[in-house]
Amino acid sequence: MKSAPNMPDVTRFIRFVCGDVPATIQLFGQKKGQQDQGEHFTTSESKKIRKRIEQASVDGLGVALMINKGRGTGRKKSDVSRIRFLFIDCDGEKYSKEKLRGLPITPHAIVKSSPGRYHAYWVLTPDEN
Repeated sequence: MKSAPNMPDVTRFIRFVCGDVPATIQLFGQKKGQQDQGEHFTTSESKKIRKRIEQASVDGLGVALMINKGRGTGRKKSDVSRIRFLFIDCDGEKYSKEKLRGLPITPHAIVKSSPGRYHAYWVLTPDEN
């Protein structure tokens, strides 16, 4: 059984990404044969989200936050209404924090997604969109 995530860190990350704007959070099965929960929440449901993320993590479900602004219907390309971030998911690669910090344009945030694996985020201003 997995332990619950550090919810203060989760809350800070959601605020960094979304501010006060609703965003989509999806819960999904990660193991073969595990059912996709297909649940979507918006950040306006904060108490419900915190409890559900904690339980989903303990249950071994994946938890995904839609980084770019969406319509609240899912996390597919067609659900994106505005690009807020450029990001790279280094889960399949071994990139250290130091290597990510050494990129020509330093990420605004580097998040540890699992042991030794990271995601890097660059905030776009509306002019860059």
